Amino acid sequence: EYEQEIVVNLQQKQDPQAGSIILFFEKTGSQLTLAKWIIKDAQDNLTQLALSDIKKSPDFEKDLFVYRDPAPDKPVYNE
Repeated sequence: EYEQEIVVNLQQKQDPQAGSIILFFEKTGSQLTLAKWIIKDAQDNLTQLALSDIKKSPDFEKDLFVYRDPAPDKPVYNE
């Protein structure tokens, strides 16, 4: 299938000099997959992270990710 790359550059409107993030998506057919991203900080330093061996729709244990409200006496959410 035909594969193309979609690039999205994001930065704060109020403070564009604070840095930015560039997201790279690969599109194959109707599938869109985040492949890598580059973060540029306020000093123009770049950090790049590329994903490989991506497993789509893996089965995770329900309690792998748990959100706990930081406020005291609040419930734990895991849905």
